[in-house]
Amino acid sequence: MVAQFLKLYSYTLHEHPIVVHLDADAIILRPMDEIFDLMLQPDNAVKNLTSHAMWPQDSTVSRRIHGYFTRDYPMGTKSMRVEHNGVQGGFWVVRPSVAEFEELRHLILEGNFSRGWYDGDAQYMGFYGAAMIQGLLGFYYSHIHPNYAIELNPCRYNNMAADPWDKKEARCKTPSDKQCTDCRHINASEVYSHHFTLCGKPWWCKRYPLNQNTSLCHRMFEAWFETRYHLETNVLAKRLSTPLEQLLERDRHSYGYCKGRSYSQMKSIDR
Repeated sequence: MVAQFLKLYSYTLHEHPIVVHLDADAIILRPMDEIFDLMLQPDNAVKNLTSHAMWPQDSTVSRRIHGYFTRDYPMGTKSMRVEHNGVQGGFWVVRPSVAEFEELRHLILEGNFSRGWYDGDAQYMGFYGAAMIQGLLGFYYSHIHPNYAIELNPCRYNNMAADPWDKKEARCKTPSDKQCTDCRHINASEVYSHHFTLCGKPWWCKRYPLNQNTSLCHRMFEAWFETRYHLETNVLAKRLSTPLEQLLERDRHSYGYCKGRSYSQMKSIDR
């Protein structure tokens, strides 16, 4: 559990105006300059977040934006309100602040948690990571400083191709989302970043059919392999063992890095 809190050192990188924390199994697909620019505008400037924010009340704000995050609604339970769902720990954006780092460190040392963080009647527990970074940041941004950060649309940011419908409980996993938006159905071109959690990892060489519920996983894998291909060919000047045009149709999706379920690992960079 302690290792999870190392992520909080993102707040101490004060030589940078903005820090993006990403897990290693994530990929950036589109520039995020617009939300960065909004973050750096004067505190009282009107900021239009209509294309980015999760909830209508955050579509336009005129306050300082300390950070952005997404929530992990599939990990929540039926009785949870929106604000009691955990922050997804693989992606968030912050304006570095030693004061905020110390505030979060104090919460950890205070040890005010039992299966999750709490303060009086405000309890943040009952989901994966409740006692770790997911619960801590959820508690911090929802209870301690509810107007500090903006919750981003998880279909576009930190997309995980999650099924929004809980079949067992016959409910939408995202509270207050009357449309029960399905992030699996978004056009791949609209995704800013993807987190390879529910789809699995590209290097597992899993194949997804191009149907409504799995085509996004297919596209995200393809984007990852394409990124590797351009890195190796354009930056590292390496060549594929088999040129793209000579690959079998079934192998072109992975740029030849997968042969069946066998993955060709990236070779070390020559120095």
